[in-house]
Amino acid sequence: MIVTTSFELNHKPNRQGLHQINLRVTYNRKNKRKSTGILAPKNYFDANAKSRKWLKSVVDESAYKNEKLYKLKKQLEIDIDDFIKEHGSFDLQSFFNPQEDKEKLDCYFEYAHAEYVKQMAADKIGTANKRKVNHQRLAFFVNGKSIDYTQSKKLCFSQITPQFLESYRNWLRNKNLGYNTIVSSIKDIRTIFNLAINQGKVEEVLSPFRNRRFVLGEMVNSKKEKLTKEEVQILLDYKTTNKKIQLALDCFLFSFFTNGMRTSDVFMQKWSDITDGCLSYRMIKNNKLVSDIKLHPRALDILERYRGKDDTYIFPMFYGFKPFNISARMQNKKRASSLTMINKDLKTVAINCNIEKNITMHIARHSFANIAKEGGTPVEVIKELLNHSCIKTTYKYLASFSDEKLQSATDRVFAAFE
Repeated sequence: MIVTTSFELNHKPNRQGLHQINLRVTYNRKNKRKSTGILAPKNYFDANAKSRKWLKSVVDESAYKNEKLYKLKKQLEIDIDDFIKEHGSFDLQSFFNPQEDKEKLDCYFEYAHAEYVKQMAADKIGTANKRKVNHQRLAFFVNGKSIDYTQSKKLCFSQITPQFLESYRNWLRNKNLGYNTIVSSIKDIRTIFNLAINQGKVEEVLSPFRNRRFVLGEMVNSKKEKLTKEEVQILLDYKTTNKKIQLALDCFLFSFFTNGMRTSDVFMQKWSDITDGCLSYRMIKNNKLVSDIKLHPRALDILERYRGKDDTYIFPMFYGFKPFNISARMQNKKRASSLTMINKDLKTVAINCNIEKNITMHIARHSFANIAKEGGTPVEVIKELLNHSCIKTTYKYLASFSDEKLQSATDRVFAAFE
């Protein structure tokens, strides 16, 4: 029997409409697949093309990706040949699931990095990078110096005891990190533990979080900045001839008038998402469809400023790009750099408008939620407007907005004693 290798697309696209490219190994009429970590639009990939021509040139970084596919396929064929030489024959199951190195599986950082690679391949870049930061902190603690966690000395799962975590928590406190940052750092350790346990890599009895042997604590609601109705009106009345300042203002107000749309979704709004004055789009965060938002006249006014400037995207962050030829990594990078620029310009707007608050893009979402709450909108409705998956999230989101009212009520109670 001959072992053959070929490329194929995963039938299910991701939220950008891109498909994972897999390497398929066929033997004795049976197939096994291995992800390449490379994504492609369906219409611009040809599995039967000549070597290094699988992705068409219109795809972003096509030459680099074709070369990577070539090397991955070549390495896979070498591995198959080595397997046959060692075993005298080929077996799909044994090739794809060799006896795992127990020592390697016991290393927290090895497993954490494997999960990081999976998250990146699945385009969950934000989650992957957040965890990476926390892995870096843990590696600093373990090694006594700043070091890439993939180069850290071995940390066995069995070494991560309640006592170890308590020492780590105290170390983080001594670094003057905030309470929520500390909880987040240790929470990611718990996440890696749970993933390893669920996959049968680590025995549950080793978990320091089992039976509350180590109490992590809950994240606390930090005070959320928001604008009042009067302050939003000031922004609406603000006039400028500076195009950069106008863009920052437009993005902020567009978010506000689209029910607190998340910043990443604002930057990537497309003209095709708008029909007859209504907006429908898929959220970047979870690919959930948000449909038929009737656009406020103020939002429509903003759109008119950008009409005709690009065939695909509304705002200039992605002018010239097409959805199929921009990688998830590049999207993430451009959104981050655009947000830095926009937030800087919003600070200028705040100064010019005499608003003594740190205005950022996310404040538009806070402001919408708070004004809706003060206007008597039920929390259940606010949940749907903000597109929260769980009402518990909405309650937490709104909790900090009550602080000022509570303090005002307390002041009135104690006023008689002054």
